[in-house]
Amino acid sequence: MTMTAMERLLEESVPVSSVPGPRPPWTQAEQDEHWEALCEAIGVKSERPPHPAPEPVEVPPVPVGNPLRVRLAYGRKTHAARDIGRGDRVTACNYYLPADDTGTHDWRSPDATVTCRECRPHTARR
Repeated sequence: MTMTAMERLLEESVPVSSVPGPRPPWTQAEQDEHWEALCEAIGVKSERPPHPAPEPVEVPPVPVGNPLRVRLAYGRKTHAARDIGRGDRVTACNYYLPADDTGTHDWRSPDATVTCRECRPHTARR
């Protein structure tokens, strides 16, 4: 493999620290400054690609309120598949409406099988 002029210059111009031992990693500013100096020394226009943007980090949702409480997020007669609220620990339609239709909440464990009226065809109002 043949070395280009730029690679040779890079190898020859690596600064040696006066402190014995391995050199600490270069900062980004030092790398940029060194690159510009190398390009200027050999008369080449600096076309270094921009630094890549950091990858986005996915932050898990934080439960709001008591995670064991099943709640109606957007009103008591909306369909749960569309309206699962933030903070509800549910895997499917997990809403509960009492028979008296007061819209009060019911306390259930996170793995309880509870569904809204639209998901219970035998009790759904037509």
